[in-house]
Formats: sequence, structure tokens, C-alpha cells
Amino acid sequence: MDIRNRRLTEEEFLQERKEVLDLWPTGKEIEDLDEAVEFQKNLPKELNAALVLAQAKREGRTLAQPRGGVNLIHEHIDTLNIIESEGGADLLPSTIDSYTRNARYGEAQKAIDANMKQGGPSVLNGLPAVNLGVKQCRKIREAVSVPLVARTCAPYPRLLAEILMASGFTSMEGGGITCLIPYTKVDSLEESIRRWQYVTRMMGYYHDHGDIPIHRESYGPMTGVLVPPCITIAVSVLECIIDCEQGVHNYSLGYGMGGNISQDVVAIKVIEDICREYLERLGYQDITLTTYFHQYMGAFPQDEVKASSLISLGAVIGALSDATLVITKSTHEAYGIPTAENNAEGVRNTKHIINMLKGQKYPWSKEMILEEQMIKSVSRAILDKTFELGDGDAAVGTVRAFEAGVIDVPFSPSNYNKNLLISCKDGEGAIRIADPGSVPVPKEVLEYESEKIKERTEKQGAQIGYKMLLEDILTLTGRY
Repeated sequence: MDIRNRRLTEEEFLQERKEVLDLWPTGKEIEDLDEAVEFQKNLPKELNAALVLAQAKREGRTLAQPRGGVNLIHEHIDTLNIIESEGGADLLPSTIDSYTRNARYGEAQKAIDANMKQGGPSVLNGLPAVNLGVKQCRKIREAVSVPLVARTCAPYPRLLAEILMASGFTSMEGGGITCLIPYTKVDSLEESIRRWQYVTRMMGYYHDHGDIPIHRESYGPMTGVLVPPCITIAVSVLECIIDCEQGVHNYSLGYGMGGNISQDVVAIKVIEDICREYLERLGYQDITLTTYFHQYMGAFPQDEVKASSLISLGAVIGALSDATLVITKSTHEAYGIPTAENNAEGVRNTKHIINMLKGQKYPWSKEMILEEQMIKSVSRAILDKTFELGDGDAAVGTVRAFEAGVIDVPFSPSNYNKNLLISCKDGEGAIRIADPGSVPVPKEVLEYESEKIKERTEKQGAQIGYKMLLEDILTLTGRY
């Protein structure tokens, strides 16, 4: 196996960089990497996502940030200005279009050209940063006054990351696992991890040569449908370890809303606890960890009142969990790409709830302490087995763990995912493992999960099957 959790030497990185910059003509704009480092170095500290998030963590504040991105540069800037001025977003997103995420730059260019020729609104589902190039993307940096965050989820991120970092973006979401397993069918997990190793080694270069902290975020929600907390935790921890090996020092662990307040609050605490535990065990020092809570990532209600209620519930959970940042949704999620005004409303809703709950803590119960013990137990079991499979190497272990079904993401389209694990909700809306497949769930945890499911089935007179699964998927949409 070629993949290893080994830091690329600077010589290896710079040699590969020549190949990366040749992927599209705009790569020529950033041949001088030291100029890009100097550009980042001269940015004010308040425009650096890593520093802003670290300060919020120290002060116990929860920030808010939406998604958003369109392909016409002037429209994208207008979108971010509205989200900043009307929504009060603490960080601003640039969601990248699907063609660019998959390195299909030629098709992205055809869409851009057609758009420019025919007029009308943007036709891509995000910002085609590679086609725009660093000169255009730096206009985005000049137009706003808070940190820029790249929301990429790209299986092919190398040139994209180069252009974004050279343009003044200071945070990038995704990873070799979370950008592949939920999104693609045949792309290799091993190759995806290797491509992201290049990205994070490039970020390490900024740190080494300019003392510039670049922030990374693992995309915790993954498929967004009935993902048990232990799977999110294991994947996020592994991505963090692989990234830190390449020189990343500021990392956010992402978690997607499940809907049960107690379980979600516990999971946000556990994900940081477990990650810190394994980082220290492996000798990674001086790593700043923060947490991201994603408002519901499943199907959204079409009814705007119900959608607003779902957003509000996500804001409450994010605030009570002490997450460092909440990724917000809008009431128009069910209809396609939300407008800037819709996104601004979602941010404003969330920030108001966060402010109202300032200083309040969710009271921990005996049930939550037990939930914490169970989640930690199964998360450690998955991680320990992964390291065992990899002979201590996180990257090798990750590939082998997916091959063996030790890590298994529900509803993934990937050929590299077993899809044997079956999950459902218990009577209180918490996500439970009904059938672990090959995931090494400790006996006491499986008994705990089974008892929770049994309580629901007996009370409701239901059986685990298609109807229950559909109900669980659609409950938060208000259709059940």
C-alpha cells in the first residue's frame, strides 16, 4: 500500500506542486508560493479564521456561519456582503461548485462562458475558484471584513486549495474521507487521502514559512442520514491525525445534528475529548481544537414555519453544547440553493437564539453520563481496531478499516464503504445501531443500543424495517 501517514518532505511537496499547477492555466498565477505566503502574512489577524475561532473558544462564545456560493464573481461578492451586513455572520463561506470539486474545470468553464454570453443568474451550484483564479478570488477577500472559509468537500482539492489559500482564505472544509465516502461511487479512498495530504502539507508550508495558522475542518455530517455519533467521531479523529501529521495546527471537528438534544450535546463534548486523547497518545502537540455543529443536514421541510423551527432547534443544540461554531441553514433548503437573503435570515435566527441562551448550560443527567460512556467506548473500539489494522499508521488503518467494514457510513454511495451497519432512532429520537455489521461495537454498548430500540418498538408496536427507516429519515421534515 502506497499511502502512509508520513509528512511529505518540502522537496516532495514542491515537486508535486509543479504537477498540480499544470492542471489548469490559472495555476500559473500562483507559481510564486512565497508571494502567496507574504499575502497571507499581511492580512489582519481578525481576518484569519484559525485565530478568530481560537479566540471564540477561549471566551466561550459560539459563532455562526452559513453556506453559500455562486459562479459569477460580482454576484458572489454581493451574496457575501448581504450575509455579512444583514445576517451578521462571524465567518463567510464560499461553497465550491460540483465541477470544480471533481477537477472538471473544462465543464465549469463551459458553464461560465454560457452564463456570460446569455446573461441571467449564476448557473453553477457554487464558486468555480480554480477557473476564476487568484486575481479574481482576491477581490472577494478585499470586499468583506470577516474571515473567508472555503466549503469544498472536494475529492480533488489540490489546485483548488492552492488558489484559495493564495487568495486569502484561511480555512478549508473537507478531508480525504469525508469528501469521498458520502459523495462518490468509484473514486479510490487511498488516492483521496493522498490528495488531501498534499493540501494539508501545503498548509503546513504556510505555517513553517510565514507562521500563518490555516484552519481545517472535518465534514462531520457525511451522508447526513442516521450516522451514529461513534462513526462521525472515529472519522473526524482520523482525519485530524492525518492532517496534523502534515503540519496543521488548528482543527475543527464537525458534527451533524441528529435531533435528540441530549445525545447531540454529549457527542459534541465526546468528539473533542476523544480527539485530544488520541492526539496526545500519538505525540501531536500544540493542536488547537474547536467544534462545529451543523444544523440538520437531512431533507428539510417545505413549510417555512417548520423549516424555521428546525433551524431554531439546531441553534439551541449548538448553543447548549458549547460548540465553537454553528453552520446554519435557511428556510428555503427544500427548494434548491437559498438566496443571500434566505441565508442571512438563517444566520440572524441562529445568532439571536445563541445570544438568548448565553451563559446557560444543558444540565447533565445520569442518562447523559451513561450515553457519554457508551459513545466513548465504541469510538475507542473503532479507533483502536483501525490502528491495529494499520500497524499503528492512521492512513493505512483508515483504508483497511473501510475495507473490513470496521468503519461503515450509513447510506454511502461509495464502493469503498460496506454499508452493512444499520441504524435507526430510539423512542426519544436518538440515533442507535440496530445491526453493527462489522463495526467492533463492544457487547455492553450493543446491549445498551438494543434496549433503547426495544423500548421504542414495544411502545409503538413497530418493527425495524423499511417503514421505521422512512419515518426516521422524514421525522424532522414534519412529514411523519
